[in-house]
Amino acid sequence: MNSFMQCMGADSLHRRLKKIVGQVQDIDRMADEDVPCEDILSQINAAKSALHRRGLLAQNLWRSAAGAGAGRCAPLG
Repeated sequence: MNSFMQCMGADSLHRRLKKIVGQVQDIDRMADEDVPCEDILSQINAAKSALHRRGLLAQNLWRSAAGAGAGRCAPLG
């Protein structure tokens, strides 16, 4: 049986998650540094968009795996 990481690609997943974590850390830092609201909102929107894209990717992965049969992953092409 293939794991989620094998199907998606561990390097790709880690890279994307690190980017999202960095965005959230930036939001926290910006709040501490009294950065203008517009800049913070822009960063929040970027993080939200990245999370949304990851959710869509996971949803597509589950559909692909279901179509390929139990325990196997098909390419997401």
